[in-house]
Amino acid sequence: YHKDGVGANKNSDVIATTIEQDGKAKNAAITDVININNGSISGIDIGLMLADSFDLELEKTISKITVQTSNGTITNKFDNTKLGKAEIGSKYVSGATVLVEYNIKVTNIGDISGYAKKIVDYLPEGMKFNSSISSNGDNWYTGQDGNLYSTTLSNIELKKGESRTIKLVLTKEMTEDNTGIVNNMAEIYEDYNIYGVSDRNSVPANKAQGENDLGSADSVILIKTGETLIYISVIITTLMILTIAVLVIIQKKKSLKEMEGGV
Repeated sequence: YHKDGVGANKNSDVIATTIEQDGKAKNAAITDVININNGSISGIDIGLMLADSFDLELEKTISKITVQTSNGTITNKFDNTKLGKAEIGSKYVSGATVLVEYNIKVTNIGDISGYAKKIVDYLPEGMKFNSSISSNGDNWYTGQDGNLYSTTLSNIELKKGESRTIKLVLTKEMTEDNTGIVNNMAEIYEDYNIYGVSDRNSVPANKAQGENDLGSADSVILIKTGETLIYISVIITTLMILTIAVLVIIQKKKSLKEMEGGV
């Protein structure tokens, strides 16, 4: 509005101000009083812009699952999968620790630059957050509601087509009864752009399925079946050897009897 060095024929005729809309303060512009003498007036610049869209997308994937047991540590790496799987030998399940590393990627797929001011991870039952393990500069903390929050991207402007990724590591203490699948969801909890434009297809922090600001990934922890197969194979082999040995003994006894009868 009335920028220095810009001619009056190009300067906007509106006044930048702040208005309240839906209970929130938003940037806006308002004209002076327009006097219409002859039924019409032209040449008024009210500073209109194209109604570009604002759209931040969140995607959640798994990059690594590490299994720590008394028998050692095994790391399973993935190329940002939605479904990550790891197996634990039946003898080592109880007392094992599983670490799941998630990538949370936010992409601006709209026209207007903006910010993912806060991201929430809905911590699933049975998994824990350890700040010392997740101390990778991504500023995660536990909220009063028990969920995890990060403000790492709060001051990073995402322009059209740009992405940023943050990481989160969660742990799970294993027992013989808690193997299976764990679904973990993350969502953009708060967004912002200087125009006050709402995301075109998502509402922050509403946990609504089908909105692209909510992403999820599944980790599957299973009991390793290979050891059972080997064990069964050993039993079958042993039984076969014993069977052959018994047949040999029976055959020998039969031969001795026939020889005695012949004499």
